[in-house]
Amino acid sequence: MYKLDNKLASHLAVKQGVYYFVRRVPSDLVGYYRSTRVSYSLRTKSQRVANARARGATHKLEEYWYHLRLRDSPIPCSYLVLDNMQRSNEELGPTLSEALELYLKLKGQGKSVTFHQAATRACSYLTTICNDKRLGAYTRADANSFRDYLIRKGLSGSSITRVFNSILSVLNFSISEHTLLFKNPFSGVFYDRNSGVQTRFTLPLKDLAKVKAQCQTYDDELRWAVALVADTGMRLAEAVGLAREDLCIETDVPYVKVTPHSWRRLKTAGSERTIPLVGVALWAATRVLNNNSGVEHTLRFGVLYLPSNTSLIDLLAFAFGALLLSYYGSLLYKLDLLNFTQR
Repeated sequence: MYKLDNKLASHLAVKQGVYYFVRRVPSDLVGYYRSTRVSYSLRTKSQRVANARARGATHKLEEYWYHLRLRDSPIPCSYLVLDNMQRSNEELGPTLSEALELYLKLKGQGKSVTFHQAATRACSYLTTICNDKRLGAYTRADANSFRDYLIRKGLSGSSITRVFNSILSVLNFSISEHTLLFKNPFSGVFYDRNSGVQTRFTLPLKDLAKVKAQCQTYDDELRWAVALVADTGMRLAEAVGLAREDLCIETDVPYVKVTPHSWRRLKTAGSERTIPLVGVALWAATRVLNNNSGVEHTLRFGVLYLPSNTSLIDLLAFAFGALLLSYYGSLLYKLDLLNFTQR
């Protein structure tokens, strides 16, 4: 049993010479404890040390009990707190459609059509499932519903990432421009970013050699495009969007200039470059220049002449079921075989 000593500090007891801290739990807080009393060893036989430790434990308990009582007590003047429906329009910010308009007006200057399309498409998805509300009225529940909606649509993890990035950019821009004081509810939403993402394979070199041989056998515009891609690593849109003056074969080192045109932009600013023409790519460039089609483009099935329901990828994925990026992967593989450290 504990032996209480009136000479000791409050809430101290002695048991076999060892000091203990003992204190009853206040009646209004008993529901938070398994016992009506807090008791534990102070691990000392020194009265001076025990007094100091008991005062520290008392202070901590008083602070903890104070916060417990605050949790259970009503908020003072809670009837004065406004919910989302009562908050002013200035606090909630513009609507999503207004935020999108501002974003495209200020950030979309000089940007490509796809920049505008991506932002507009992402916001249309959001308004479909959560309506066109003021930015401050969107909640985390809306963000989770939006994520589930995109998953039900069958979008892959990478596509969902692009959509969320567009939404985040639009909202963050307006939050910054209007100096709004709430957090973007669409940041940090969890989803499987690898869901539905396909692994692309590298076309084996022996199969790539067969494709090149077939290109020279068929010798038409479709095969010229395949040949240009196979030995240059160009993107498909870059190859079919070339102008005749982009092909320079009368120099000591034949090359192709990848530059933007009115009928075909480049993916990034760093995509503008010069690529040497070798192998079947040089053969294809020669055949293109010798073919007097009477048009500015090198290939008649280029971007301007392609039917709207036809995919460029479909046109070139005829050989061994390979994707276009497989040609690029094969080119990198050949560079590795030649011990090229810079690609």
